[in-house]
Amino acid sequence: MEYKDRLLPKPKDWTHKIWTGRKTGTYKWYEVQDPIAYFEEFEKPKILFQEIATYQAFAWDESGAYSNNKTFIIPNADFYLLGLLNSSLIWHFLNQVASKLQGGALAMQTPYTFQIPIVSEDEETKAAITSLVKQILNIKQADAAADTSALESEIDLLVYRLYRLTYDEVLLVEPDFALSRAAYESAATVSQPR
Repeated sequence: MEYKDRLLPKPKDWTHKIWTGRKTGTYKWYEVQDPIAYFEEFEKPKILFQEIATYQAFAWDESGAYSNNKTFIIPNADFYLLGLLNSSLIWHFLNQVASKLQGGALAMQTPYTFQIPIVSEDEETKAAITSLVKQILNIKQADAAADTSALESEIDLLVYRLYRLTYDEVLLVEPDFALSRAAYESAATVSQPR
């Protein structure tokens, strides 16, 4: 009871400048002041990402972990979305729209991440990306230091084609792109739905 005054919600009709308690609300002095109805989302499989990021690090969590206010979660997510978010194209996009902090880190708040265009109409590509992401997660679970860059490059290629990037657009995202123009364009022509 010693701190009750500091825990009381401010009355709606309070007209004085100073209030020593908490913000206005319908909660009792001994209750949490903000709704926590979303707590169950933490217990489901989800994608986690940091508020400040220096590289794409969208992570998969099935452990039911709770996170603090320096991370965000995407509940009801899937491996396909995880693959897209960790692709070079989406990281390039975020570098164009997100605020940059000292050292080149990105501010990954909602106004920026909600701008990410998610393409999902190609079921075959979704299945391929999902399969590759599962492979990467299995490899990393066995050995966190394992090199999965070849699988990640496969995802990048699928994402470039999914978003129908031209070869020159791919080079903007990935200047050291491994495929030649002819190889990329001939494979893209074959794989694009008509």
